[in-house]
Amino acid sequence: MQNAEILENFEELKKNMAETSLTNGLVIQDLENTIRNLEADVTAKERIILEKSEANNMLWEKIKALETKEENLTSQATNMEIDNKTQKKKKRPNKKRKRARSIAKTGTITDMVIDIGDKDKDHLEKHFAEKSRDITFYDIPAYWSDDEILGLLNANVGVVEFISFKRCHKYKTVRMTLRFSKAYEKIYKEGGVNVSLTRNNDRTYYIRMFDSHLPYRKFKEKFRWQAIKRLEDDVQNDDILVIKDMVKAFHAFFGKIIRVTDLMSAINKSIEKFNTESGLWIKKENDYINEKGELQEVNRRYTYKKNVSRSNGFRGEWDQQGFSHAYPARSRRHNQTY
Repeated sequence: MQNAEILENFEELKKNMAETSLTNGLVIQDLENTIRNLEADVTAKERIILEKSEANNMLWEKIKALETKEENLTSQATNMEIDNKTQKKKKRPNKKRKRARSIAKTGTITDMVIDIGDKDKDHLEKHFAEKSRDITFYDIPAYWSDDEILGLLNANVGVVEFISFKRCHKYKTVRMTLRFSKAYEKIYKEGGVNVSLTRNNDRTYYIRMFDSHLPYRKFKEKFRWQAIKRLEDDVQNDDILVIKDMVKAFHAFFGKIIRVTDLMSAINKSIEKFNTESGLWIKKENDYINEKGELQEVNRRYTYKKNVSRSNGFRGEWDQQGFSHAYPARSRRHNQTY
C-alpha cells in the first residue's frame, strides 16, 4: 500500500516536471524570437541612420561646391571690374532715361489729384483764369518723371488740379484739368497750341496743347501741312522769340526748333573747307563716277522670256539679262543752303 502511494507520487512529480520543462522551452523560444526581432529592428534603424548620414554628407559636399563656385564668380567679377577700369571707357546709357523706362512702360497710365486748398485763393483769382479747362499735352519726352512734368507745367502754364500720364513709346501724353495763367489763357483763346518748357535751366522743349475733347481726326487735320525754314547761325534771338516771329510772319500756330546734328555740321564744314560748291553727293552701293566726274546710277533690269511648247503646254520663266543701264543720278545731295 505504501509502495503504491510512493509510485503514484513519483509519477505525478515526473508529470509535473515534464510540464514545467515544456513551459520553460516555450518561454525560451519566445525570448529567442523577441531577441531576433529586436536585433532586426536595430539593424534596420542602423541602416536608416547610415543612409541619412550619407545623404547629409552628399548635401554638405554640394553646399561646399556651390560656395566655392560663388567665391570663384565673385573673384572673377572683381577681376573684370579691375580690367574694365584699365580699359577704354564705353558709352553708357542715360541712367535717368533707363530708370524712367523701367518704371513707366508703354501704355502705363498714372493719375494724380492735386488739392489746391483755399490758402492761395486771392492769388489764383488775380493771376489765373476764372475756370478750369481739360487740356491734353503732346510731345513730352518719356524719360521725364511724372513729378518733373507736374512741376514744369505748374510753374509755366497754370495751376494743375488733376493730371493723368500715359506713356507712348518715346513720348508721354499728359491729360489734365488746370487753370491757365492769364497769358496762356489768352494764347489758348487765340488758337495757339505752342508751349515751351525749360528743363534744368538748360534746354527749351516745345510741346503742343489741345482741348481734351477734340477728336483725333481734327487734331491730325490741324497738322496736315508743315513748312521748314533754315535759320542761319548768326541769329541772336533765343528760340522762343524766333518762334514768335515765325508765327506772326507766316500765320502759323506751332513752331519747333530742330538742332543740326553733328553729321550735318561736319558735312557743312567740309563743304566750306574744300569748296565743294553746291554740296556733297550721296552715293548708293551700285552707283559709280564716270570719266567726267559725274555720278551715274545703275539700274539692272529684268525681262520676262516666254517659251511656248506644244508638247509641254505653256511655260513662262524669268531670265536675268546680262546688261545694265546707266543714267545720271537724280539729285541726292546735301546742300549747304536752302
